[in-house]
Amino acid sequence: MGSWSSDSDTDSVDGEECSGQPVQLIEFNHDCSSEEDTAWLSLQLNQELLEKLIESTKGRPVCVIAVAGPPRQGKSFLLNYIKRCLVAMENEDADWMGSDSHKNELTGFRWSTQYEPQTKGIWSWSRAFLVDGDDNEIAVILLDTQGFDDESTSPQELSSILGLSFLSSSIMIYNTAGELPDDVFNSLTQYLKFGMLCLENDEDGSDDPPFQKISLLVRDWNNPAQHEYGVKGGKSHLDDKIKGLKGKEQKKIKEALKKCFDKVECFLMPNIGEQALAATFKGCVGELHQDFAKYFETYINGLLKNEDLKIKKIMGTEITGFEWANNLQAFVKMFNDNNKEEDSSVTDETLWEVTSKVMHENIIEKCLRKYQEIFQKKQKSSKYLVEDTIENTHAQGIKQAKLLFKRAKKLEEFRNQYDKKLDKELQKALDELKEKNESARKRFVADCIGEANDTFREKLSKHFPFEEIEPVLYNPHVIHQKAESVKDDVTKAFSSNFPSEDDDKLINLQKSLHDVLDSVLQSAFLDRNKKNQEVAENIMTIIMENLLQEYSSEMRKFLFKQPFTETPILRHFHEISQQSLVEKYEKLDKPNNDDLRMRYTLHFQKLINDAFQVFDDEQKSKTNALMAQAEQLLQDQAEAYSKLLKFKAEDLKSEVELKLFHEKMVPVIMEKFKEVNPFPDGCSQREALTIRLKDQLKTVFLLAAKEGLESKRRLEDLYQNAVTSGFEMYMGAMQKARKEAEFVDDEKLSSEHNICLNVALTHFYNMTKVGKPEAEDVYKLNLEKKIEEHYTFLTGENKRTAKFAQSEGKNWVTECLKEYDELMREPVAASCKNLDELKEEHQKMKKKVIDSFNNKWPFKSQTFKEGFVENLGEEMEENFVELQDVFEMKRANDAAGTKEATDDARKYYHEEMETHFKNDQFMQLRQLQQLHERVSRNAIKRCTAKTPLKETQIKDLQQSLEKSFQKYQEKNDIALNWDCNNEPAIGIDLGTTYCCVAVYYKGKIQIIRNSLGSNTTASYVALNADGNHVVGQAAKDNAYRNPENTVFDAKRIIGRGMNDEHLQHDMKFWPFVVVQGEEGPAIEAYGKQYPPEQIGSFILRELRDQAERLLGRSVNKAVITVPAYFNDGQRAATKDAGEMAGLEVLTISQRADSSSNCLQTGTFS
Repeated sequence: MGSWSSDSDTDSVDGEECSGQPVQLIEFNHDCSSEEDTAWLSLQLNQELLEKLIESTKGRPVCVIAVAGPPRQGKSFLLNYIKRCLVAMENEDADWMGSDSHKNELTGFRWSTQYEPQTKGIWSWSRAFLVDGDDNEIAVILLDTQGFDDESTSPQELSSILGLSFLSSSIMIYNTAGELPDDVFNSLTQYLKFGMLCLENDEDGSDDPPFQKISLLVRDWNNPAQHEYGVKGGKSHLDDKIKGLKGKEQKKIKEALKKCFDKVECFLMPNIGEQALAATFKGCVGELHQDFAKYFETYINGLLKNEDLKIKKIMGTEITGFEWANNLQAFVKMFNDNNKEEDSSVTDETLWEVTSKVMHENIIEKCLRKYQEIFQKKQKSSKYLVEDTIENTHAQGIKQAKLLFKRAKKLEEFRNQYDKKLDKELQKALDELKEKNESARKRFVADCIGEANDTFREKLSKHFPFEEIEPVLYNPHVIHQKAESVKDDVTKAFSSNFPSEDDDKLINLQKSLHDVLDSVLQSAFLDRNKKNQEVAENIMTIIMENLLQEYSSEMRKFLFKQPFTETPILRHFHEISQQSLVEKYEKLDKPNNDDLRMRYTLHFQKLINDAFQVFDDEQKSKTNALMAQAEQLLQDQAEAYSKLLKFKAEDLKSEVELKLFHEKMVPVIMEKFKEVNPFPDGCSQREALTIRLKDQLKTVFLLAAKEGLESKRRLEDLYQNAVTSGFEMYMGAMQKARKEAEFVDDEKLSSEHNICLNVALTHFYNMTKVGKPEAEDVYKLNLEKKIEEHYTFLTGENKRTAKFAQSEGKNWVTECLKEYDELMREPVAASCKNLDELKEEHQKMKKKVIDSFNNKWPFKSQTFKEGFVENLGEEMEENFVELQDVFEMKRANDAAGTKEATDDARKYYHEEMETHFKNDQFMQLRQLQQLHERVSRNAIKRCTAKTPLKETQIKDLQQSLEKSFQKYQEKNDIALNWDCNNEPAIGIDLGTTYCCVAVYYKGKIQIIRNSLGSNTTASYVALNADGNHVVGQAAKDNAYRNPENTVFDAKRIIGRGMNDEHLQHDMKFWPFVVVQGEEGPAIEAYGKQYPPEQIGSFILRELRDQAERLLGRSVNKAVITVPAYFNDGQRAATKDAGEMAGLEVLTISQRADSSSNCLQTGTFS
């Protein structure tokens, strides 16, 4: 037939997704060290692809299928169909060649109907296929190889391709066409020699063949009359080929094939058909010849059936993907080394040397993994390990690794070498683990110190927050006190992270923590506080200096305008200026420390008062000097005018004339006095002196009084109008500011009040420019009082409106929460299947309720509304937490109800079945089946009537009842086999690791299962302090918790002396203690000694109990098997153990089949 190889890199197979793709695992290159040297074949292994392939095996045992043979014979085509079948096995689809696949193109490994070879080197599928084998889950690896023939293939290529295919696979497919070539055995001779060498060097004398399976696939077989298609005809064809060999060669090949392989088969295939040879052929099933498709499917199904999926073994030991990779790497290196030699052929001794080395390297790797697994389990529960834990774990790991090494199959010549290597590797692993652990400890300590530092800083910052913009001050003593308290709390929390550290190391850790915390306290708080103190004092000093400078400037300006102001007026101006500066001082940004503010406020007031006193003293001194001069002038004027009046009185005739004269002279005198008055115009002293002069002249008082009253009346009208206008302007501005919302917060209202107040006062000042300052202050105060009263009214009205909105908002929140509870009732009760769906419903309803609240809100204030919306959202989140609990409780109750109903159904089934068995010791199989079906239907009917069940739950219940029915079948069979006159005897295989018990009935040997449903029982005995013991799997599973008191390998002690060489060697690896007892070796536990015969009796008594539970009657007789190498003393000790278990030992047999014979011939007395 034609040769097929694939040009497609598609990921799909048969229309379904199949992860992976073909990858070149090994590349063939021809290298030479110089131009004159002959090129040699270099194998380049892609490590990255190999690691990914091995990772996909998930640690399972591997089955490796490799296809090799001449080129262009359909190797890649075959592998693609094998891959298709494996994908179907993964998906549990048995019909992988059915009608659904007829039109699907064949994809995967490169193939083609052309005659050019497609595969170069060795390829694999990029991932393993995880399927169920005969006994366990396995990973299947596919290998496609470069074709070889005599013409174009060099000896190195042939050796490398065939050798790697043969040595790395567990199922080797030799793919050819027409018939098996005559030299087919010549290609395999070297590896068959290697296989025979493996058998000769096997120190255990095992019959396990070194190779697993070889399948010789012959395409295009054209002589079905001679040998029919399929495996039967293939066997005849293979026999003919072997018979065609010469005498000795035939005998050697025949013997080698039999001993070196688990299975050897030959399969003959018909022709693929003309349609498949066309250039348009796509590999579809529908394009294949009908006979070819039938036998093709038969071949692949037989190849991949569970019992024929051979796991790769090395020296009889199954290997995983990691060990297979080591094996492949070793053989690639071997071929590369050999290819460089002039004679590049590989000898069987070389193959044996490489195989032995790989086998022991794999053992070392397994032991190291076991050692590392024990550490990993410990490290899962803690950030790092303390020294005691490391030492204890190391001791445990050493013991487990050594035990694993001891149990592993090894060659004697390599034992000491790899025992020493294991010690070195374990020590290296311990050093690496210690180094990593110390790094983890340092990181953890640093993280804990960092966390404690953050907590310390955070807690102190809550008590002593420092603002970046404004300096904040605290009492250093208070900071120290609080820091010590916080440090104690942080230290306790920090120490709780190190429960396993000893006291000295914990104290050192705490000291390191305290150093960090003290540094943080000093730098982040104390130094910052001190710096803020300096900054704050500088700020306050600058404020004081600026305000004092402003005060002095105002005072000088005032005195410049009124240089001879009297003290009361000057004090009044001082008080106004002081009040203005105090208000300005209060508005300035200052440090927020009350003590500092109070201290500097008092200091500021003192500075101003001191400055005022200086100005006042200077003014008084200046005024007093001028006043003395002015009074002297006044006195002189009065005396002169007195003289003049006296003089005129003599001349004037009437008082009217005098009055007229007086009226004429007063202005003259006043004018004259004005010229000599030392006080300037506008000065109060000047006016006072003028008044005093007028009083003395007894003139113009009435006129001056009249002019004063008239001026006052005009000023009053001016100021009253200014007050009214300013108040109206204030109300208008406030009303305009409040149009945007029915109410505002107090801070904003206060801000608007201050703005409108300044506008009103500015307007007032503009209207009263022509007035007098004294009157202006009075009316200004009147205006401020009216504005303050109106602001008080507005404040009350604003609070009432806000309170009403607050009340309405709370009511609407309550209504919305009720609405939310109503909306969520149905999802919690029924519609939601899981918590994620409930959360989704919660988000929908939450949005709906918030939208409802927004629609209800009538006020303009959005900020106020956002607070209620946030509160509503928090309330709904709290309610949802409670709803989650209700939902989870409901789901738990439903599950509990289902379990109660199914338990009741099983109870009803067993009660009904037991009732019929009590009435009838044996039933016909048909009657028993009918009884089972009727009771099962009634049990399920009772269950569903009590609690509705899903289809899957009903199916699980049916399967459970079917398993119970199997036990009743066994009980019925036993009732059939024995009558009241026969007494059964049991056969016991007393194994080192596992034991088995059987009974002969109904013409065959029946293995008795233990309570766990297993055919075998672990040979483990856990001894307790109260003298009781546990036997079997439970003791084995808990051995790691109580290794010193869990006994295994008791069979290796029984019948031996304390000085026995084998016993002394084994004692090194046992976790329990073996001492010299009264009559020989004994196991010591909890201060008691247990002879090995007593340990064996515990196991035998458990096996007898298993048989009695199944047979329903007592068992007193037994046949016990022991190994062939047991001497008379060991056999006698085994019999003693049986008698201690309450058994009459009929015989001690050397083989399990001997036990079967005894059961058949001598069991029944």
